[in-house]
Order: sequence, then structure tokens, then C-alpha cells
Amino acid sequence: MKNTEKEKVGIAKQQYETLRLKEPFFKNEDKEFIGYVSHINSKITGEQSFIITDKYVPLSASLSERESVKEVMVLYRGSSFDSSLDTKLDWQYNNIFTAFQVINGGEAAAMPQLQSSATTLQQTLEAYPNAEFYVYGHSLGSMNAQYALASISSSDADRVYGYVYQGPNIYEVLTSEQKRQADYLTAEYRLLNYIDSKDLVAIGYGGGKKAVGQIVYPLSERLGLRRTIDQHMWGGYQFEEDGSLLTTNSSGTVLAEYQRRLKKRSIASIKSEWSGQTWGISAAKEVYLDAVQAKSIVSGMKTAIDEKITELMTVYQTGIDQANQLWQDTIANARSYGSNLT
Repeated sequence: MKNTEKEKVGIAKQQYETLRLKEPFFKNEDKEFIGYVSHINSKITGEQSFIITDKYVPLSASLSERESVKEVMVLYRGSSFDSSLDTKLDWQYNNIFTAFQVINGGEAAAMPQLQSSATTLQQTLEAYPNAEFYVYGHSLGSMNAQYALASISSSDADRVYGYVYQGPNIYEVLTSEQKRQADYLTAEYRLLNYIDSKDLVAIGYGGGKKAVGQIVYPLSERLGLRRTIDQHMWGGYQFEEDGSLLTTNSSGTVLAEYQRRLKKRSIASIKSEWSGQTWGISAAKEVYLDAVQAKSIVSGMKTAIDEKITELMTVYQTGIDQANQLWQDTIANARSYGSNLT
């Protein structure tokens, strides 16, 4: 599933919308079709998650129907800011306690919502054995997704991708086995963890700490204390016209490597499919695949270079501002000294 960074954020935002069973799911304002809402979870733990499949095939369908599904999306809904029971379950029994664990280096047991989220993903992976999975989560939903992905079996690790946003780092809450799985997904660039450093919720990162997923730092706007919630809800993210994300802290390199590996896996899949055909892979097809791979490398380099240019522009602008201020101070001091001399 090829999506721009802006489209991924658009997909993740829909976890907060009213999604209904059997309804179509679109990825952007242009109504580009992705699939159907095939299952909705609303558990006593407070977990709310949505299963989107490329065709409407519920968990109760026959095995042959479920085997025909090729792409599945799992959305873990994050915390809202109202007074509902769901919010109380989130904040009183999951968010606050897990945040305490993160700050204090983790504890042995994860909260019920994290555990139930792991069960959801594992059962869904079993239900759709031939599908690639794309897991999204934001805020508490990010914690749920981090924990769920770290809990999958190693046999499923090469068919999942994860995109988590603005959630605390739960790495130290994981067991040794879960950490190994998280490390694998991170090393393979199958899990991206987006952190706006200006967001108060995204705690536990930096200082050499390990995390669940490759960390991506958006080059975000500081919205101020009055817009703290907006900051948390992707409000500071900035995008190029082509949908790419402006980043900092060398995150452009992370996204470039992710794209390179994604394209490499896609090409390997196409080659495998073509090789299985009677006539094999023609020279023309080989040239085409080489061109696609070269294009992905160049595109990745552009992302990394754009980030460095943005960082240089910031440094230069800061220098210019400081020089202007120094000049104004010098003029003011000269005038002051001049008036004292007269």
C-alpha cells in the first residue's frame, strides 16, 4: 500500500471519526478507496479498534473468503478529551499508569488495554493469513499499537507495517521476548514511530533510549500552550506539496531508508511472481524493475537532502536574526554614548 506521509496521517486521523461496520473506507478527501470496515472492537478494557479489509470479509467469514483478503488495516483509537466512560478507562487505568511506568523505567505487567490490543492483532493476523497488515495508532492508540506489534509471533513479522504517532515510549514496559520482536521490526524499518518533540504526551524518548520503531521527528511548528491539544493532534506537522513530511534530527534519512526497503520488497515480490510464470522475466521487465529501484533511491536521497537544506536555512536565518539584533544594539549603544558626549 503506497501512501504519502500526509496520506498516512489522514488515515490515522480517521480513528477518531465515526466508522460504521460494512461502510467503505477512504484514504483522502478525493475519496480514494482503501477497503471496508469489517470489524469494530469496543472492549471493556477501553480498547477501541477498527479492522479495515480490501474487501468486506468479516472475521466470521469462511476460511476461503478470509484467505482471499490481501490487505488489512488495523486502527487503534487514541484518547479523547471528553467525560465518557471510554475516556475514564483510558486515562485512569491505562494512560496515567503507563506514563508512570515509562517515567520510572518500566514494570513487569502491562495494562489491560495494551494486552487486549495485542490479542486483537494476533487474532486478526490468524484470521487473514495471506494479507499484509498496516497498523496505525495515535496517543494511547500508539501505545496499543506498539505493544501489539511487539507481541506478534516471529512468523508474522514479515507481513506487518506499523505507523504510530505521538505516544509515550513503552519499550521498557515490554518483556525480553517482546523487546526482541520490537528490535526486529525496528531494524527492518517495518515500524515508524513519529514524535513531535513539542508535544507533552510523547515522553520517554531521546538520551540514547531504545524505542519501539524507527523514530521520525517532524519539523513541527510550536503552537503554544493554548493549543496544546492541537499540537498533540498533528497540528504542528508540516508537509510539502507532494505529501512528504518535513523532518529534523536526520529523520529524512530514516524515511529514505524506509522507502528504499519498501520498494525493494515490492520489486522482489514482482520478480517472484514473474519468475513463476511460464515465460519468466524478459529483458524489458528487468530494465523496468531496475529503473523503479533507481527511482526509489533518488527519491530517498531527495528526502534526506531536503531535510538538510531546511536545517541549513534555519541555521542561516538564526545567524541573520542574531546579526541584525547585534547591529541594532550597536546602533542604540552608539547613540547613547553620543548623547552622553554632547
